[in-house]
Amino acid sequence: MFQHKKALILVVVVFLAVLPIAGATRQRASSPSLGDNGTTLLVTLDTPVVTCNDAGTGATVTTNYTVVSTGSADSAVMTATIGTTTYPLPTIASGPAGWTISGRTKTATGTFSTFLDNGTYTLVICATQSGAGGRVEKAACSLLVNITVNCVSSDPCANAGPFGEVPANRNLCSANGHIEIQFRGNFGDTAGLVISGPGGFSLPVSVDRAGDSCNYHYNWDPGANQAAGTYIFTVNGGYSWSADLVCDTSHGH
Repeated sequence: MFQHKKALILVVVVFLAVLPIAGATRQRASSPSLGDNGTTLLVTLDTPVVTCNDAGTGATVTTNYTVVSTGSADSAVMTATIGTTTYPLPTIASGPAGWTISGRTKTATGTFSTFLDNGTYTLVICATQSGAGGRVEKAACSLLVNITVNCVSSDPCANAGPFGEVPANRNLCSANGHIEIQFRGNFGDTAGLVISGPGGFSLPVSVDRAGDSCNYHYNWDPGANQAAGTYIFTVNGGYSWSADLVCDTSHGH
């Protein structure tokens, strides 16, 4: 009865640097380290890629980073910091094992990926060379990047407001009559429905979702002498609604 189109995934990424016109953008290091004889250590980032999960609760954020040293090819300790949380990254090994060396320029690359809930965050990646052999320790960080994750579920039912009703027959004593119960919402492939009524009556049932819709239907066949009164219908232990059911043997409904 109710149809919904697939919801789109909305992702917003905001940077403190200029956004790319085409291709990958590198964020220049905010404070390149000056070392021996004017050598530098520099960290740049590619534009982070944000991939929402199907539930729309958050996203995997991935960025590639590049470290360039015009000084030594010493090992470098790498870290990524999001807000106040710091993550260790693989250390860049010393020499050709960790660096691509072209004259004075040594280059190393890596990838950082983590899951973030919907919200706004800052990201910075830093490198520190210990200064082996008496050389001065050098450290540098990328520019601070702001990332906003604003995902929406790809499940069309995730954005459907819950609704429930007993649309037709409400007569518990109707001969051969069902009490039709229908509801709509994001309740999964199979929803748990509990029918509660007078005298401590409680009937738990499982109701399958109708195809790809967000709708659920259940035909309840009340037992003999089912008491009239107010009945409460609860889905998955949360959403509920009520209906007054009667017992009238003189009418079909």
